[in-house]
Amino acid sequence: MLYRITIKHMERNNYAKAEIGMNVEISSKQLSSFFGNYINPFKIQNNSDMKVIHTAFMDKYGVDLYKEGVLNYSSERYLKCEPIG
Repeated sequence: MLYRITIKHMERNNYAKAEIGMNVEISSKQLSSFFGNYINPFKIQNNSDMKVIHTAFMDKYGVDLYKEGVLNYSSERYLKCEPIG
């Protein structure tokens, strides 16, 4: 199964590069089984799934979501996760 992770909210700051609507697709095989069993995984902090999401955004857009604060706090405020297909 594929998941689409989309930025739905951004705090404005001087160095922000992330934009609302940026998204990446991530295979459930890259994620822990906990993520794959729950649609809303963002209540979990500092786990390997957040690193996978961080890497996917870095590879696609060159955006560091940790530096921008998106993955540092309650990520469900900033990110939307939806299954594809």
